[in-house]
Amino acid sequence: MKLLAACLGLSVHLALIPSAGLATERLFNLAPQTNTGYELSTIPRLLINTTGEGVELSLELPNIQNFIERSALPSTTATALKAQLEAGSDSFQFNPAAECQLMSAQAESSYLNLAAINLNTTPYALDVNWAFSCAKPAALQALKIALFTHFPQGFEQLAIEWVTDVSEGQLETNLDTVIKFN
Repeated sequence: MKLLAACLGLSVHLALIPSAGLATERLFNLAPQTNTGYELSTIPRLLINTTGEGVELSLELPNIQNFIERSALPSTTATALKAQLEAGSDSFQFNPAAECQLMSAQAESSYLNLAAINLNTTPYALDVNWAFSCAKPAALQALKIALFTHFPQGFEQLAIEWVTDVSEGQLETNLDTVIKFN
């Protein structure tokens, strides 16, 4: 919380404001820890945003070690993992009437840029961003998320948050799911 105040140029100690702790927990998805203060949540998050012309998705994996080990991918090269993660059309299917196509995908992590990596000693986060263009964005009604099928055992849970021009929502799941946008 002090970091938030410092970033905003404030000299207020947020602990003195009763509601600041809860608001900060929600804003940064912080999970309370006993004795050690706060630590970033380890649950992967998928953020979905409709843009009026398509959909942007962002997957945040706070601990790539868990994902790789659970997915049985330890022998996968960084290049192969990057390609597999960026294949968004395999993991996401929109309702056919919207005619959505993958336009770009980018996986970003220090893990993907290093030649020699010791996953046992260095924690790495991973962000994957996909942009889909929809020929008929007004027809966009649903998105099937198949990350659990595409990466068996890679996730224990997935927190999903979405914002469209008509709705917003969030859920946590441990199965492939369909998000309805209306």
